[in-house]
Amino acid sequence: MFVSFLWELGYRAWGPVLTIPFALLQGWIFVRTHSLAYVVTVHLLFDAVVFAVLVHAHNPGMLPIFLL
Repeated sequence: MFVSFLWELGYRAWGPVLTIPFALLQGWIFVRTHSLAYVVTVHLLFDAVVFAVLVHAHNPGMLPIFLL
């Protein structure tokens, strides 16, 4: 259900391609740090960037943080 929500927001094209490498990166971070909190923090930062990109794509004037 969550994937369908992302799909409707615009998580297409390059988004699904990045999912597996990002999951592997998070696994590597956990193996190196043994900290779930660190993995969750990295994931939330990534989610914030993806959310900002999606909002900007749908409403360019709403978040004028991107220079495009």
